[in-house]
Amino acid sequence: MLKHNISSLTGLRGLAAWWVVFYHFREAMGAGGGHPWLDTLFGHGYLAVDLFFVLSGFVIAYNYAHFFTHLNWSDVRSFYAKRIARIYPLHIFLLVLFLLNPIALHLFSVSGELGSRYDPAYFLLSVFLVQNWGFAQELAWNIPAWSISTELAAYLMFPLVVFVLKRLSVPLLLLGYTSFLAALYLIFHANGLESLGHEIARLGLYRCALQFFMGAVLGLLWMKYFEARSTISRGALLVAVALIATQWMSGWLSNLLFVPLTFTCTILYLLNERSLGSMALSRPVLVYLGEISYSTYLVHYFVKDWVKFLSAEFGLLQFFVYGFAVLVASMVLYRYVEVPFRGRTFQLLQFGKQ
Repeated sequence: MLKHNISSLTGLRGLAAWWVVFYHFREAMGAGGGHPWLDTLFGHGYLAVDLFFVLSGFVIAYNYAHFFTHLNWSDVRSFYAKRIARIYPLHIFLLVLFLLNPIALHLFSVSGELGSRYDPAYFLLSVFLVQNWGFAQELAWNIPAWSISTELAAYLMFPLVVFVLKRLSVPLLLLGYTSFLAALYLIFHANGLESLGHEIARLGLYRCALQFFMGAVLGLLWMKYFEARSTISRGALLVAVALIATQWMSGWLSNLLFVPLTFTCTILYLLNERSLGSMALSRPVLVYLGEISYSTYLVHYFVKDWVKFLSAEFGLLQFFVYGFAVLVASMVLYRYVEVPFRGRTFQLLQFGKQ
């Protein structure tokens, strides 16, 4: 049986989705309209994806880890079916919708050239959601879907990894979290990179899987040892504030460490349902934005492409049109594609199960 929904984390997911939405259209506002703090906020929207990874690992461990105290094919198959049914129908719907882009460019653009953005081989990889498993050199078609591809890989690894993690003591779980964090740092640092947003096509799979399982470790720790301890949440808030303040003033900590640590502390803080942050993010409008956040995340780049294609200008008016269109499209897709086809896909994948 799945556990109850944590409203504050759903609200957080909604805010994270819109952070990505604004990031991909930040040029329309001159990044932050000349305000340094807005420049910083919009310019780092790509990090919302890392929040998704840690959050997803936590939520999935929180809801599904108890199925994998023992490994059996029936539970593994059911888990895979639920996760594929969650992500695939909307992904394939939008991938097909993206076929309109190269058609429009071919018919109406001045050059008529498509470039590498609409590579047929990448489209085929995307059909099977393996486009970011190291087979491509750059992102194409529905750009944000790279993270959905890497999450699928994390889902496939989840039953075995969590089966092992569930057998570890608290010190070993903490060591496991530290090991995932260290591996993330070392992989990027060894490639001369200090930002998680670089080399997505090549390193995005590591970026996702390692942070996903950091979140999974957090989920296991919370369920087994921390759930009744509100002091953990208050302590996490203090650590998060200290990390942010220190980074803002000195920048001494590598973003490869600062980002996942800060997101981990943020999630821990919000797990205290009586905290101000949790109550704020549990407001119905934010929870709804969280519920439709997958649709928001996957459709926004399509909307961006068409706003830019149909408008000669690229300013505030286009920014507001873009935001409104993304919101409406998210609501429509959630109601008429994401939710109904999630259930139908799950039933199809479960067909023949004994």
